[in-house]
Amino acid sequence: MDLRTMWSGVDWLTVVLYFVGVISVGVHMRKRAGKSVKSMYVASRRLTVPILIGVGAAGWYDSWTIVGLAECGWTMGICVILVFVVPEAILRMPLAVIIGPRVRDKIPDWVVTVPDMMKYFYGDSVKLMSAIAYIANILYDSALLFAIAEVFKMVSGVPMIVSLIAVGLVIACYTALSGFWGSAITDLIQFAIMTVSAGALMLGIIVKFGGFPVIWETVKEIDPNLLTPTGGMGVMEMIA
Repeated sequence: MDLRTMWSGVDWLTVVLYFVGVISVGVHMRKRAGKSVKSMYVASRRLTVPILIGVGAAGWYDSWTIVGLAECGWTMGICVILVFVVPEAILRMPLAVIIGPRVRDKIPDWVVTVPDMMKYFYGDSVKLMSAIAYIANILYDSALLFAIAEVFKMVSGVPMIVSLIAVGLVIACYTALSGFWGSAITDLIQFAIMTVSAGALMLGIIVKFGGFPVIWETVKEIDPNLLTPTGGMGVMEMIA
């Protein structure tokens, strides 16, 4: 199926409105972020638990989830829910409910970056190590941008370099304008968009391919293990 044949002016309008929307958030939050370094980098540590959960979910459900987890579902079946999605959600909850509020309320104002936090808890040597180790995260984020550009090329035909530049400029714009305030609010918006879009996409797929029973039987003919909670794997293989 050539997805580019399904791309239309409505899709372009949606993309443009989204970009305008997130930049508008940056402009709107600029005054709040510009009050201090603490406000710019850590949103004055005043993010509420619902926002922290939304930010954590949007940050975790990234391009890898869109591309990689979809492939896991295609190759492993519904067991990916048991071996990955549910454990991941459970392990993420302490970050938003326990760790996030503790970091927000307990550490001093000069701690605004990950290396700062490592220095506060463990000393200067660990701060240096964390700053160097963070390069790996930058490479990972670069791969996520690459995945976005690749998916966008598949559905719209736009060259990847154009998508990378456009997305990078938009992210840099609202982040430079409003720091973590803008990042947090846009993450919350993105979390809502991803949630609604995933549900709409699932319903669209079910309708297009003749309903859930037809899809179930088709998958069963390909490999019955794809429809079992364990995917035909043993306990140790699931843990691994």
